[in-house]
Amino acid sequence: MKDFFSMISLLFRPFFGGTLEEGIKAYDEFDYIKAFKIFQKFASQNNSTAQYYLGKMYEKADFVDKDISQAICYFQEASKNNHADAAFALGMIYHRGKDVPKDDDLAKDYFDLAIVNGNIEAKKIMKLFEESEVIYSLRDGIELFKKEEFLKALDIFKALAKKNDTDALFYIGYICEYFDFEGKPDNIEPFELFLISANNGNRNAQYEMGLQAYYKDKYEEAVSWYEKAAKQGLKDAQKNLSTMYELGYGVKKNLEMAKFWMKEFLNNKEEV
Repeated sequence: MKDFFSMISLLFRPFFGGTLEEGIKAYDEFDYIKAFKIFQKFASQNNSTAQYYLGKMYEKADFVDKDISQAICYFQEASKNNHADAAFALGMIYHRGKDVPKDDDLAKDYFDLAIVNGNIEAKKIMKLFEESEVIYSLRDGIELFKKEEFLKALDIFKALAKKNDTDALFYIGYICEYFDFEGKPDNIEPFELFLISANNGNRNAQYEMGLQAYYKDKYEEAVSWYEKAAKQGLKDAQKNLSTMYELGYGVKKNLEMAKFWMKEFLNNKEEV
């Protein structure tokens, strides 16, 4: 009985010594009590390696009860400190979808972070993702958008946006700005997406920037955006630019320019 209480007292005795390397050695030798105490000490000092190991212990129930939320918390803290294996662990948690809802988009984000920080396994996983991905085009997203299948269209536009397709950003912004539907994301700022897309030459986004500037009484800014879109042949932009010249909003009143842009509008055969 005395030996039993002695062992219990060892478990709860304050632990002040031990290097991080000793903690890793203890973990590898299955001395989880010693390892846990050392990792706790260093994790409180924001050490990413200790945070990673604590995440592993909570994920695998090494000495502690399994707690995936706590594991994710430690892995996230380590990832913020550029720990590649922690980012990879998070990617695998969300890719497997066993203890949390499966989310391959989030998993890919963590795999990318792991790759940046030197994890080789993450490269292999991302290669498998790329080989299995169906290749979609902007046209595919637009067709779904026209059918008002907004969530499916957003999935395609988001995938394209991750590949630096700034035209896709316009459609994400447009859908979230003007349409209400079940499952609509609430964390998207359409204005920011319009601005990025417009600055990269998307005429529809330039027109949207013009509209937003106009409704805020920023007429000079509106004229600037309308002109960019009008010169790319956008019909509505040509009409609005003609009106701005006719009324002298944001630009010196000029009936000749008003007539010019109205003529461009009337001769423009594209559908509005």
